[in-house]
Amino acid sequence: MMTKADSFREVVTRQVKFKIPEYQRNYSWTEEEFEDLWRDLNNVLSDSENSDGGRNHFYGMFLFDTDDDVYRIIDGQQRITTAIILLNEIRRRLEREGYDEEAKKIEQGYIKDAFGYKLDLGPDEDDQVFKDIVLDKDTIDKDIRTIADSPSQNKLLKAKKTFRNKIKDKGKEFLLDLKTEITNLEVLTYEVDSIIRAVKIFETANDRGRDLTVLDKTKSFLMLQIYLDMKNAQEKAIRDEIELLQTRFGKIYKKIEEIDQEDHWGSISEDNIQRYHYILWDKEWSKSRGERYYQNLLENLKQKIRNSDKPLEIIEDYSTKLLEAFETQEKLARKENGGRESHLLKRMELVH
Repeated sequence: MMTKADSFREVVTRQVKFKIPEYQRNYSWTEEEFEDLWRDLNNVLSDSENSDGGRNHFYGMFLFDTDDDVYRIIDGQQRITTAIILLNEIRRRLEREGYDEEAKKIEQGYIKDAFGYKLDLGPDEDDQVFKDIVLDKDTIDKDIRTIADSPSQNKLLKAKKTFRNKIKDKGKEFLLDLKTEITNLEVLTYEVDSIIRAVKIFETANDRGRDLTVLDKTKSFLMLQIYLDMKNAQEKAIRDEIELLQTRFGKIYKKIEEIDQEDHWGSISEDNIQRYHYILWDKEWSKSRGERYYQNLLENLKQKIRNSDKPLEIIEDYSTKLLEAFETQEKLARKENGGRESHLLKRMELVH
């Protein structure tokens, strides 16, 4: 395993392809995260102008499962994708102003080189929108709602539109300074050649306060518990079991995407779906209604698995039924079902 502090430039300009595995959550950054990144970069720019050396902004942890010239992104996919989109908009702006040499350097270093695009979002339609529209098109003439077929595609297009508007009146000096600050962003990178090592690092990072959803933390914990229970088994057996769990969560993320689409009512949050599932799944809850401990379901799930003599059976049962809960919720949320389901969903969302 390799662990070190790098700049964004040192990581992304390597002669490798970055790939987001299918089981990861799709692109999910919103205006709030765009504004946070923009503000942080501008603060660093201001510091650089008012001091001798300024300071670089820490951009977080990148965790890669490496295989020759392919780096599968286990953690950091949202940050890498967003920075590449912003760099691409800087490239486009420089091209429009006639600075082709500077634009070409950005393209070859961060967007696509002789071996193709630097980043693959996966095998589905998101990757096509990312490459064909977000990266390759200079402008988006249509309403992005008519282009996007999913919430994640909508967010990818919003990222492009947001950053394009941020720099539309900026000159060459600002654009090149901004490009420098993005490429100098400090990152902590972990490179492992085993999903098992990646799982252990990811769970350790999660326990130290990283900002993930309960669902993401649940997936991370369950993967680690599979490893801990099977650590004396062959690595292939452990990998296969972890990949089965990852596949289930990949399907869950897809259902979350579908619930948020326009042909669904989309009113219920993933936290509440997981919470309601836990109430039905954990048979002990009916004996302890006054405690309402399902509100801290992850801690109780951890305790239940750690205290069991058959943890793998619990993990399989919990994750399989959790997927079924999201599949059922997606069916309920379809508008084609009529108004009664919408009323029920709204009532469920109000009951915590």
